[in-house]
Amino acid sequence: MLQLSQAAYDVLKAVDVTTIVITPSATADAGLAWFDEYLKRGGCQYSDVVGYHFYVTPDPPEAMIPLVEKVKSSMRARKCESKPLWNTESGWARPKHFASEAEAAGYLMRTYPGELADGCRTHLLVCLGQPQLEHAGSDDRQRKSDDCRWEELRRDSPLDARVHPALL
Repeated sequence: MLQLSQAAYDVLKAVDVTTIVITPSATADAGLAWFDEYLKRGGCQYSDVVGYHFYVTPDPPEAMIPLVEKVKSSMRARKCESKPLWNTESGWARPKHFASEAEAAGYLMRTYPGELADGCRTHLLVCLGQPQLEHAGSDDRQRKSDDCRWEELRRDSPLDARVHPALL
């Protein structure tokens, strides 16, 4: 993966120096050892941003905070703490089932403030009124993409300016 990351970084930056290159994203607690080894071997130098998939299914959103801390600890140990940390993917799948849209929205609103406060820059896709999208095939996902919109939460942005009012 390190050789692929280096080659991709070199090509992408040769094409457009402003391209933002993200590290390969490890997933959940299970990915911590791989992530640390990747940084130990020099992976940080081939990225502008550190990406991580902060899955904690079926635990509540607050379980992400210790995981973010473990990732940041690895970044510090491998001299990569100057790079922004992005949550490149998270969510809840089986075995977690939400009893209502309100519970799902509550999880969302409990997730992002904690990450932002902990230094993550987070991107999310908000699909309101499309709960079936989670298990839809790629054709359905493309067809329904007009019903969704990309939003970005940033540490320096007020949450209410970036999140749909229905979730506040």
